[in-house]
Amino acid sequence: TPRGVVLSTLVGVAPRFSVVVPVQNRAERISRTVASLLAQTFSDIEVVVVDQGSDDETVAAVRAVADRRVHVIAA
Repeated sequence: TPRGVVLSTLVGVAPRFSVVVPVQNRAERISRTVASLLAQTFSDIEVVVVDQGSDDETVAAVRAVADRRVHVIAA
């Protein structure tokens, strides 16, 4: 179970939708992807980025997004 989903459920504010984004070595694109998801008109979501062993700055790029709806799971 993604850590963000567990955390959201524990505090009683689980989002209506979870968007899971698998990613590997896409540091140059992941910020734009996450920003696009967060810009949707429906805001009751969480974005769970699952890094699949990147050796670039993908994880750092996701962690730099200042939004509590964004979670990263690094393999």
